[in-house]
Amino acid sequence: MMPIQLILLALVICVSSAAAQPAPPPTQEPPRPATPTDAPEPRPSSTPPPASPYAQPSPYAQPAPYAQPAPVAEPTAVAQPEYPPAAPVEATAPPAESKAGPFARGKKTASILFGFGSTFSSDYFILGGGLGYFLVDGLELEANVEVWMFGDPTITKLTPGLRYVLHMVPVVKPYIGGFYRYTFLEDPFENVSSVGARAGVYLVKSQRFMLGLGAVFEYYIDRDYDTEWYPELTIAIAL
Repeated sequence: MMPIQLILLALVICVSSAAAQPAPPPTQEPPRPATPTDAPEPRPSSTPPPASPYAQPSPYAQPAPYAQPAPVAEPTAVAQPEYPPAAPVEATAPPAESKAGPFARGKKTASILFGFGSTFSSDYFILGGGLGYFLVDGLELEANVEVWMFGDPTITKLTPGLRYVLHMVPVVKPYIGGFYRYTFLEDPFENVSSVGARAGVYLVKSQRFMLGLGAVFEYYIDRDYDTEWYPELTIAIAL
């Protein structure tokens, strides 16, 4: 009995040892290189795969080149209408200032006249005023109104006339002139007409202010009145 039990025990121990040993690994063939035919065919996809949130940019990645702008087409030249050349503009010098000063053509004057005279057996103080316009250098067309006061009768005289001033003479300017005069008399006297002449000199104080001293000769043409001489003082201002 003992030998049989020992044999069975020995078999059990052998079987247990054989089961405990690991099986030898199966023999693996070395991998063979992939061929183009073995690569899986890519499947078309309309959307790119999502980028991994953990993907880090490569420090060696080259930046994409900037897109060059398309060349701009040059504008087409538009034909300009041809105009005739403009006539050259001639430079005109400003008109020279006349040497006649306040007696130059186109000048205007305003004057106040003082004087003393005798007529109709009475002595008078003469006060008058006038306006003048120089038609040419030195030649003045004038019109004056005079009132003879402090005598009997009171006399009012309206006198248009011409006066020429020798403006080329320095400092003192001689003048001569002639006039027609219509005299208004108080009743019972009748109005009368006369002609006359005047002569004197102007002392020019400035381009606007003149002082004149002269004498007047007057002859009545439609009445038997005495011929008259009397002095006059004129203050004239160029306008």
